Amino acid sequence: MSFIAVLTNIALLGVAIFFLVQGTSLMIRSLNRISRSTNVELFVLTGFFSAVATSMPELFVSVSSALSGNQNMALGVVLGSNIANVTFVAGTVAILGGGISVVGDFVKRDVLKAFGVVVFPLIWLIDGGLSRLDGVLLILAFLVYHITVFQNKHKYHHHLKSKPFVNIGKWIHSFDAGYQKMQIGWFVVGLMLLLFASDVIVQVGTDLATELGIPVLIVGLFFVALGTSLPEVAFEIKAIRNKQFGVVLGDLLGSLVANSTLILGVTSLISPITVFSSEMTYFNSAMVFLLGFFLLWSFMKSKLRVSPLEGAVLIGVYFLFLVLEVGVI
Repeated sequence: MSFIAVLTNIALLGVAIFFLVQGTSLMIRSLNRISRSTNVELFVLTGFFSAVATSMPELFVSVSSALSGNQNMALGVVLGSNIANVTFVAGTVAILGGGISVVGDFVKRDVLKAFGVVVFPLIWLIDGGLSRLDGVLLILAFLVYHITVFQNKHKYHHHLKSKPFVNIGKWIHSFDAGYQKMQIGWFVVGLMLLLFASDVIVQVGTDLATELGIPVLIVGLFFVALGTSLPEVAFEIKAIRNKQFGVVLGDLLGSLVANSTLILGVTSLISPITVFSSEMTYFNSAMVFLLGFFLLWSFMKSKLRVSPLEGAVLIGVYFLFLVLEVGVI
């Protein structure tokens, strides 16, 4: 192992993640400008478009990984990002925002509905991987979840219940009509940054795994996933400081669903994902995610609020997992 080569790869990975985050920020900024001209509730909008936008780093890295034959990198990024979301991201937002208040029937309906969708790929991966058929089913699960979210929000409940596709189509038409040329330009710039940075991350991440003698899954799980979670942290901190709790919760759940269904679905469509029975890292990661999700849900349910102290507990779970997993390596 060359020490200089390791440091060089880590530095290149950091630079690539920086450009990845910047590209995502440009795309989110464009979406925010559009949202101001719509009448869609903040929870609905962030749960679909902004949540998908903050998950763009994971999507592009995963697609690049699949195209280069490194499916385990994609799996590591998705698992690591989901673990980071329910522990590190939620905990950081709770601490810096003075707590996260739960709004409406979020705990009773929205959390459990999202959990039901998120556990699908975890269960399917137990049999050794995800096939292309599994990928199609995951993408369908992503679409069905968000259609039901649109249906259940009171502003659109009556219209979407009878004609969900028609009304969403009308909204997308107005979305396009409100686009300005400048916004399209920035959106394209962000997209190009994502394409470039994701390709570099996959190549450098693979080289780093080889230099350190560790599975590429670990690189995706920690090195890349924590970096790709930065857009969620920035987006949710800004929202909670503006007391937009619905935005925070919508982005958190939307990101989990997008990672587990859309991203894994697209990745497995390009190249099926295989998990070997000896790969304990995957199973350990799945258990930590379930633990983090259960703790977050319990904190929300008990007082309809995640306090800063509870946020510190969630962050502690993340770093404990990091220390234990690195110790195993």
